[in-house]
Order: sequence, then C-alpha cells, then structure tokens
Amino acid sequence: MSPVESPLAACNAAVGSALAVLSIAACNAEPGEDPGSAITHDSVGVPSADAPGLARGPGNPAGLREFRDCAACPLMVELPPGTYLMGATELEADEAGGGQRPRRLKDIEKPRVEVDIRYRFAVGKFEVTFDEWDRCVADGGCTYVPDDRGWGREDRPVIHVSSVDVRPYLAWLREVSGQPYRLLTSSEWEYAARAGTSTAYWWGDDIGVGNVSCDGCGGDWDNKSTAPVGTYAANPWGLHDMLGNVNELVADCWVATNEGHPLNGSAVLEASPWWEGGECKRPTWRGGDWASYTWALRAAWRSGGWLGPDFRSDHPAFGGVRGFRVARTIQAEEQATGIL
Repeated sequence: MSPVESPLAACNAAVGSALAVLSIAACNAEPGEDPGSAITHDSVGVPSADAPGLARGPGNPAGLREFRDCAACPLMVELPPGTYLMGATELEADEAGGGQRPRRLKDIEKPRVEVDIRYRFAVGKFEVTFDEWDRCVADGGCTYVPDDRGWGREDRPVIHVSSVDVRPYLAWLREVSGQPYRLLTSSEWEYAARAGTSTAYWWGDDIGVGNVSCDGCGGDWDNKSTAPVGTYAANPWGLHDMLGNVNELVADCWVATNEGHPLNGSAVLEASPWWEGGECKRPTWRGGDWASYTWALRAAWRSGGWLGPDFRSDHPAFGGVRGFRVARTIQAEEQATGIL
C-alpha cells in the first residue's frame, strides 16, 4: 500500500470540496455501520445543526460530547472547564524512578501549581494517525510523507514529525474544517490526561500491568513499536493513549520547572529562555512513549529542552517515539447556539 493510499481514499480525494451528505456520511461511518447513522454535513467542515454525531453519545464514559468537524477531521471530545493541580507532589517527584533520575529531572515536575481553566475546549480522542496525516498529503495540504518504520500506517499514530512539520497539518485542518485547530498547551494536556484524577497515572499510583505501552508496562507492544491508537483503555474522559504509545508535542516552549507557569491554561511562549525571534527553539512533549521508563509516563512528566523544532525522532535504531494530538477552542457562538 502506498503512503497516501488508504481504505478511505475516496474520502481523502474529496476533502476540500462540496460533497453530498450521503458521501460524507459514508466516509464517517464505522465498518458495518449504516452510513445514514454517521455524522452528516452540508459540506466539508460545516456540520448540519441536527447532526446526530454532534450530540452526547453513550460511548463516552463521562457522557462528554464527541464530534467530528469534517470527514477528514479527527474525532474530538469536548472537555468542561475546571481547576486542577499541575505537576507532582514532592513525594511523587522524588520517589518516581528511584535512583534512575538525577535531581534536575525531578525538578521538572515541580512545584505543583493550581491551574484554572475557565473555558471549554476539545481534544482529539486519539493521537493523530497516519491515515489522518495521509489525508492531508492526498489533498495537498501536507507535502512531507513520514516513514512508518515498517510498523504500518492507517490507525497507527503518525511518527517522525517535528514541530515544524506539524504546522502545515494544523493549517490544512483549519482550512478544511473552518475551525481553530491547534496543539494543546502543556497545562491543557495535563488536565486532559488526568481527567479529574490526582494520582500519578489516571488509574492509580502504580503502573500496573497492560494499562499502556512502555518499557516495563507489561503490554504486547512494550519496547517494540507503536500500537494502533485505542488499543488500551480510555481514561475517565474517554481519551486514549494520553500516557504511552508516543510522546505528544504541545504548544509550550521549554522551561526547566513549573515555577511561574501560567495559571489560566495558556502556553509558555515568550517567557521561555528558548523563545527567540518569535519562534520556539526547544519544544515540549508530554505523555511518554512505547520505549519510555514507567516513571516517564506519569501525568506530571514533561520532556524537552534539548531537541530543536526540526527534530523528527527518525533515528533508525531508537526513533519513532514522538507524535502529536490536536485540540481546538470551543467558540462562544457555538456554545450559544448549541451546535456543540
């Protein structure tokens, strides 16, 4: 199968053009599902007011709204406003990893700060997949075709993408959907990863067995390769693979600790020592990956500070560990009209 070929090739080719409602419904339908029951649109990126796919669905464990803005768009989960404690307690940070971690790595997760997110935003239910990236390539929005290391494309998380590579994908997604797609901020990411919990991992303080993929997590994909998105159970808000599988790029520029971090959900940009000439020279990633130690999968952990914006994690021996997830702001007019 070629890098841009997929079972939904017809849908990919139609992105950006007006489509018949039935055609778009067929693109969105799950295997074996009646196309008429899928999300309907009047055109790509313009949801009809009564689209059943935009209603609250029984599939989300918290009853949160799940939706797609267009046939090529990722499945999104709308999160509620809320307040949480970002970072790790002194005890968690000091004990995680034991003697494996030097002090400077433990300080990355401290101090613990209260973040108050007073707005609604939506998060990708899954990490962006090769299938979703290849749709962008097929439509001409992206020119870079990342290698899959022989692990497979389609529902595997896209890898070998840098923060520079991600920009055209987000721009294309904004164009075809008409919605403000972006990366999550670091504090939004942790809010979503915790999903109302305060433990090291959303399921508890111990890594357990088979909850996620990492080096030592006890799963079939540990220290071998990425797993198809959604292989492991979702967190309480219905988000899959927030921990493990691939490190997820966020919008923040790197800082060494949580000291002085914005308390309103916004990203660290100009305040970072790595922000130069209007651009971040050292991006931030969250969540750990299939080859990470167990302590690097905790919700509080951040990584970055030594990798530039062009870094693709494509080394033949130890690459393929970084990807991303999308977010978008829920606009005031959407809330007022009840579209979302």
